[in-house]
Amino acid sequence: MNNKYMAYGLIFLNVLLQIASCFWYRELPGFVWTLANAILILVPLVFGLKMGLLCLLPVAASELLWFFKLGSHGILEDADFLSDETRAKAVEKLDAIGKHILYPDDWSKYSCEELNFPSKEEGGNYQEALEAITRFKLGKAVENYKQPVDKEKWGEAPHVVNGFYDPQTNGIYIMGAFARGALYNSEMSDEELYATIGVIIGHEISHAFDSDGAQYDKNGDLRNWWTEGDYARFRERNEKMIAYYNAMHPWEGQDFYGSIMTGEACADMAGVKVMLKIASGNPDFDYDKFFRTYANVWLTKETLQAVYAGINDSHPLPYLRVNATLQQYQEFLDCYGITEGDGMYLAPEDRVTIW
Repeated sequence: MNNKYMAYGLIFLNVLLQIASCFWYRELPGFVWTLANAILILVPLVFGLKMGLLCLLPVAASELLWFFKLGSHGILEDADFLSDETRAKAVEKLDAIGKHILYPDDWSKYSCEELNFPSKEEGGNYQEALEAITRFKLGKAVENYKQPVDKEKWGEAPHVVNGFYDPQTNGIYIMGAFARGALYNSEMSDEELYATIGVIIGHEISHAFDSDGAQYDKNGDLRNWWTEGDYARFRERNEKMIAYYNAMHPWEGQDFYGSIMTGEACADMAGVKVMLKIASGNPDFDYDKFFRTYANVWLTKETLQAVYAGINDSHPLPYLRVNATLQQYQEFLDCYGITEGDGMYLAPEDRVTIW
């Protein structure tokens, strides 16, 4: 069968289950919904998740995001520190996450028709152009300040290599320039897709439930939706992660600051966990290829000065995003035969995944 039409078929199935979930999620017994999730996850694993992605890039990337949201459903269901009340609110927030993939549907909000400055041939220069652009942007900001908040307007240009989650819109943004090359291309195996753009999307979704994002509700409003006991247990898990990173030292005499790293570290770990959860349905999944591809994403060569600057960044240093993240998961330890006494071994009771 043509990969393009098979991809369309998966998308159609996906849409049907999305519609069904809107009406029946609360009424269906838990095992029925789990089975429905499993079917939707297993179908692309059988036929190959990568098929047709390039020929359907905007649509397929959007649908790819839905697969990861389903994987996140499983993580929320497995979170034993949540009460049913808080879990239901978390699922509502997850389902409400807005998808902003590759580029905006409406470009009129980004029009620069009113921006004008002389070209070089007309006697203009770089300084004048920069000043005109700055005035234009400030004018737009003042104009927008008087209007209601537009939660559909992107805060980043699609040609920027970036992806992020915005808690104030409860939306995930994957820029067009980000989903190319080594992170997303038609030659990738499922393992490579999962380890690159897959983990990244899972990472960004997980920011909805990190120490910052967890303070916002499904509408992007700063409002507490946790029970008091659940939030206390959530904070305890964050404190355990802080202590985990505080105990590490990149070199003698230098500390890490775990308190500023929990948001990004939580998202790193959850992104990998979502992919491992989806991969578990594929008996032929190549875990070695997955872990090596993930490690290559963070392959970095930096000066000592650059590393020192990264100490104060909320993102863990690249080597931590690999070593500290992967040692949390039994699949990684089993893949390489890592056992108690080995340097990368971390006992189950010492693992610090929040989700």
